[in-house]
Amino acid sequence: MQWVEDEVLLPLVGRKRWILVTTDQRQRTKHLENHKIRQYKVREFVFTDGTMGKALLCQALLKAKNKMRTLCRNNHGPFVASISRNGDIKLRSIP
Repeated sequence: MQWVEDEVLLPLVGRKRWILVTTDQRQRTKHLENHKIRQYKVREFVFTDGTMGKALLCQALLKAKNKMRTLCRNNHGPFVASISRNGDIKLRSIP
């Protein structure tokens, strides 16, 4: 897997209308990243527990997928939502 800086990734995700799924909980609170999320109307989901292993991340994602689809269908962005270990989705504020 190749590492891409947030300053490059966020505009690409927004322009292509992709959905960003990440474990980086600090992204929405960093000034530059926050600006890019808003500017490019990024739709981002962040896991609340970045220390979960791959198997648990996959399980949480599978539990959350229908809620994620609904949120994306009803919200064109920008938004940041959290995914809990049990698959619950919660919209977060973008400071």
